[in-house]
Amino acid sequence: MKLKNIKIFTIFEKKFFFNFNFFIFVKKNYYEMKFIFKTTIICLFLFLFCYSCGNDEEENTPSGPYYSLSELLIEEKAPNQVNILFQVFDKKGKGVEDFLTHDFKVLEDGKTISQSESQMTIQKNGEIEYKIYTVLLIDNSMSIGDNLEVIKSSSKSMIDKITNNQYIAIYTFSENAVLIQDFTNDVSTLRSSVDKIELGASSTNLHGALVDGLNRIENIYSLEIVQEGAVIVFTDGEDTQGSVSFEQVIEARENKKIYALGLGEEINEKILEDIGNSGYYHASEVNQLVDLFQEIQDEILTYINSFYWLYYQSPKRGEKEHTLELKINSNSNSSKTKRIMGEFNSKFFFSSTVYDYRFSYMRNDLNLTSKRKGTVILKKEKTTSNDHQCDFIHIGELNNSFEYDLIFADELPNSNNPPFSDYYENGSFKEGIIGYESILQNNYNVLDTLLEMTVSGEALNKNAIILFRDISGNNKTFYSSGLLEE
Repeated sequence: MKLKNIKIFTIFEKKFFFNFNFFIFVKKNYYEMKFIFKTTIICLFLFLFCYSCGNDEEENTPSGPYYSLSELLIEEKAPNQVNILFQVFDKKGKGVEDFLTHDFKVLEDGKTISQSESQMTIQKNGEIEYKIYTVLLIDNSMSIGDNLEVIKSSSKSMIDKITNNQYIAIYTFSENAVLIQDFTNDVSTLRSSVDKIELGASSTNLHGALVDGLNRIENIYSLEIVQEGAVIVFTDGEDTQGSVSFEQVIEARENKKIYALGLGEEINEKILEDIGNSGYYHASEVNQLVDLFQEIQDEILTYINSFYWLYYQSPKRGEKEHTLELKINSNSNSSKTKRIMGEFNSKFFFSSTVYDYRFSYMRNDLNLTSKRKGTVILKKEKTTSNDHQCDFIHIGELNNSFEYDLIFADELPNSNNPPFSDYYENGSFKEGIIGYESILQNNYNVLDTLLEMTVSGEALNKNAIILFRDISGNNKTFYSSGLLEE
């Protein structure tokens, strides 16, 4: 009996010590895990704090209306100008035209650029030369029947709303695409051309007509001109000829705009939706065509006004690539289209300067020393058969780059103030100006052929003044002068 009790006690004792050791193990690991957890939280907090401090721009929760940006061009221009040509669209893909400079933010290498210091400026469609070429494709196959006259009048209602910078070409298509009127913006000519449209064959070469129309338009984006093309296609059916595939249409379309308008129930809506990357419109009845044609034209006009040209003076210098970011303030768009990301190189960037020293013609070179580094060289290239006339055809600057415009003396804003008062007597210019040229630009560290000016008459026999106006960038107009002596 005693042996049995002892055995029971021994078993209990083992269980007790096992549980006690397990408790010690758990307690010990609990404190270790608690220490690791606290350390992890502290490290994570420090990381987030350092990350937020290290970023100049903190991404806030998106708010406001939805806008998307589309980059067309990023370009540098001497002396230190960065140009961005882009478009703005709303959530439905319609152009937005009412943004001002303060609605945008520009960052270089992650740092915000001051709008006032950089002289940031926005120009819109009215200030940018813009042309849009529109190809109107009208299905005139036999299935159109009695609806042809309504289709023609609906087309003319759209033509009546074109702008001065919109040019329209008109094609009909049934078995083949036929040019009715080439590109023009003359409304009366376009209306007369539509009146001449007649019914064609029973076959419908929809895909072939689209490829022909797309080949007539081209998109060009530059600071000198923006040119875009669009195709408006109207049909009451689908492609029945089969000579051109749907895939060929998509390949020819690239980034060009197509507005597709279908009439009736025999159309293939899926095909027209895929073709019409800028919109698909369906008219169940022919009397709806007038409103839909006008709606398409309104969309084109809105699209035209979505172009913006933003430019500013960058503080960056030296041969280095810099990141560029453009975005809209208060934009709820959180996708990639919320901003424009790009790069530019500041290799040829410099600070504009003013020349105001006199200089003298000595032998074949004319040297004008700047207040800053560099020397302008005006080279006497040749003497003509006329002893009283010679041509200067080279001007350049070593170790720098500038744009110049030679001006007439009477363009000076106030001739009574120095340094120009030395050249006036009783309100009249003493010696007379010797030449005028349009805007010119030199390349970095190269003596380049920039201007051709003629010095003639009494300017070769007595002192004369060459006046330079620094027109680089958006700086205020400054003048510099030199004295030419024979």
